[in-house]
Amino acid sequence: MPALRLAFLGPRGTFTEQAALLYAPDAELIAAPSIADVTQLVIAGQADEAIRVSQRGLRLNAHGLSVWLNLDVLAFSYFVAGRYPEAVEASRRLIEMRPDYLWGYLHLAASFARLDRPDEARSALEEALRVQPDRLSDVIRITLAFGDPTVVERYTEALRKAGLEA
Repeated sequence: MPALRLAFLGPRGTFTEQAALLYAPDAELIAAPSIADVTQLVIAGQADEAIRVSQRGLRLNAHGLSVWLNLDVLAFSYFVAGRYPEAVEASRRLIEMRPDYLWGYLHLAASFARLDRPDEARSALEEALRVQPDRLSDVIRITLAFGDPTVVERYTEALRKAGLEA
């Protein structure tokens, strides 16, 4: 039985599976059918592995359609791992690629809040509200509902610090 269980954004045969195989050829690979499934694995505490696989996925496929998905996982994983400057950089790259993607702004706002950069955190949160003006707190709560409570609380606390109202 392999010592490492490693999730990748499926289906099998994608660049993300190739990245996972290159990273850990003997690992038990888990195909996650959606970014939400991968995110749930990160929330459950597998951030370091998600970072490594996402980085490798970006190196293997720097211009394909999956780039923004890898950046999303990477930005959130960096946040979960407490690597806030790297989370900011990944979030900015994600926003540059997908300017109307809500989670890029949320990752950016939470990371800036953790870095004690309140003006930038507030600005990123305002952009998130531009993208998702209605019921933003509910969207966040529903998306993160099944995560590790410690991770979810740290993320939502950072967003509250950025100005998110409950």
